[in-house]
Amino acid sequence: MKKVFVIAHRHDQTAIADELQEAGLIEISEIGDEEDVSRKSEEKLYTCRADQLGLEVTKVEYVTSFLRRAKPPKSGMISGLVKDRPVVSQNQFNNIDKKLDFESLYKQCEDLDARLSTLQREEQELSVKRESLSPWQSMKIRFDQIKPSKYFELIIGQIKSESVEKLIEILDKEHPETDLSVISQKNQITSVAIFFFTPHRGAIERLLANNGFERVVFQDLKMTAAEETASIDERIQTVKERVLVLKNEVLELTKYSRDAAILADWLKGRQARYIAQSKFGQTDSTFVLQGWIEERKEDVLAKLLKGHEAIVDFSFADPEVNDRVPVLLRNHRWIRPFETLTRLYGMPNYNELDPTPIMAVFFFLFFGMSLGDFGYGFVLTAFCLWLKKRLVITDAGREWLTLFALGGVSSGIVGVLTGGYFGLNVESLPGALQGIMVINPLEQAFVFLMITWGLGVIHLMAGLSIEFWDSWRRRQFADAIYMTLGKMAILSFATVAGSGWFALTVFEKQSAFYVGLTSIGVSGLGLSSLVFAVFSGGAFALYLKTIARTVGRRFEKLKVESEDIIGAIILLTFLVLLAVGMSETVWGLAAAALLFVGAFVNKPARQLLISLFSGLYNLYGMTTYIGDVLSYSRLMALGLATFLIGFAINTIASLVVGYSPWGLPIGILLALVIAIPFHIFNIVINLLGAFVHPLRLQFVEFFGKFYENGGRAFKPLSFESDNLIFKEE
Repeated sequence: MKKVFVIAHRHDQTAIADELQEAGLIEISEIGDEEDVSRKSEEKLYTCRADQLGLEVTKVEYVTSFLRRAKPPKSGMISGLVKDRPVVSQNQFNNIDKKLDFESLYKQCEDLDARLSTLQREEQELSVKRESLSPWQSMKIRFDQIKPSKYFELIIGQIKSESVEKLIEILDKEHPETDLSVISQKNQITSVAIFFFTPHRGAIERLLANNGFERVVFQDLKMTAAEETASIDERIQTVKERVLVLKNEVLELTKYSRDAAILADWLKGRQARYIAQSKFGQTDSTFVLQGWIEERKEDVLAKLLKGHEAIVDFSFADPEVNDRVPVLLRNHRWIRPFETLTRLYGMPNYNELDPTPIMAVFFFLFFGMSLGDFGYGFVLTAFCLWLKKRLVITDAGREWLTLFALGGVSSGIVGVLTGGYFGLNVESLPGALQGIMVINPLEQAFVFLMITWGLGVIHLMAGLSIEFWDSWRRRQFADAIYMTLGKMAILSFATVAGSGWFALTVFEKQSAFYVGLTSIGVSGLGLSSLVFAVFSGGAFALYLKTIARTVGRRFEKLKVESEDIIGAIILLTFLVLLAVGMSETVWGLAAAALLFVGAFVNKPARQLLISLFSGLYNLYGMTTYIGDVLSYSRLMALGLATFLIGFAINTIASLVVGYSPWGLPIGILLALVIAIPFHIFNIVINLLGAFVHPLRLQFVEFFGKFYENGGRAFKPLSFESDNLIFKEE
């Protein structure tokens, strides 16, 4: 990335900003406070314009959402899952504001939306009222007759069904002149009508309340429940017809959906330009813009500004130390789909290596091992390529389909090497296919497991190698050598020792080679662990500093502290005893004893002891690598699961063929009806695992060894859209 500065006359500002946005070259950044440029009034002007366009964008998005809801759903499962994106040319996009009378469209949509909302609310209220009348359909009394008189009164209400009998008994006993009629019963609620003497109202109401009676009143109704329901049904039908008419009017307006979607993105582009212009520096006659550009596109920018060369000046500069430089991932077209995985984790910072190329190799391999079937891989690749050709999708969507298509290729390769063909038994495969097999995971499961462990070690070593290179180029030599190289040495010797031990014990290969391999691995592991503990904690560096300080003072004729002299002697003796103690245990114990005794009487010795404990803690941290390596076992588990489920499906299908009472042709047909859906299910369910688990190995085991991320993506001023597909003119 390069920092770019452009200075031009103000009357060319809009034209230059438009050209830069169309080219998509520069990410505009704020002019620093140290720049002697005033821009307060212009900043407010363009910020105000951006805010105004934000309101317009809100209105357009409202219209597009309103019209989208009115469209009938697309047929087909795949089409229904994919967002409808208009395909437009650059010319159509640039002139959309002249083509569409948006204000008129907005008013129509707003009016129709309000009228529809009113009618739908009315329909809902009528439906609620109709539902409230349903318990009273059998009642022949008009609602305007349910009112108190001088001598008699009728009330209606509801009570729990379990309380009806009890209430009737009480009324018969205390108010025998009162009549209770059951109108209907539903969901343990009984609707009743009660006829009683008006003078007894108080006593009756207390009695009803004590038994959970709830009075029902229909103040605005006059006819019987059945007549009122019929009237409501007519009104609902009228409302539905009016709603249908309005929906047809909305459906007529959906022909503008495409233009409205284009206008929304066009307005967002204009808004982005105004926001960018608010960051420009301004004087009375010129403006200044500052931003970032790809180094390889400097000539493209120079050519773009050539038409303004009489009034434009521009320059490029390297990033400064404190600059937060944007990051742009750029890889070979076969690697590019894997960039989406890197972005899922986080962009690398500007001074960091892009891990995508290395990660892509391992993800490709691990995906194939997790699915591990030639037939499934072929189906996956063919399906993804078919979708790429059939669907109109964004570049990001095409990259995802390409990623899974490559995963299908990897699965096919692993399937050929392991004999995976739709879960068929290996023994039933043709001799040619059996001949190119490298391993049978089912019969050689432990060998397959060790292969996954070996790949895990290689994967971790790759991560540590990147960490070593990254530390070295930053001139952090101590971290590169003492920490990273030490980890690589321990992991290497541990792998050698483990390989030799498995050969001797599990595979019973009792030969001098494997005995020697195990011995070398164990000895190297012990030595590398000791060196790592001494160096990683800073013990050796502290020893050198103490010796150098003591000797340096002597040569400079300065006063030599007695503590430094004692410390130098203790540390030198400790180092000699430690070197001898590598082969003789007693000398090693003597070195440890000397250090512990010295720690009580001498500050440098105490510091060395603390450093050694720090190194031992770092060494203890290496035990996490055991779990890291074992986590790669999931690759074998997923691969075997794919095969075993497919094998079980084939076994069931073969049983249907063999025991079909309708003959062989019908049996084959039934077997296909069973096998095909279940094989599709097997692909889908194992595809999820084949994506998630290898991705976890990249993010946790691999990236965790070196990757810092924290970078920000390069976002040049351009017309970005998630809703449109641009076609070439």
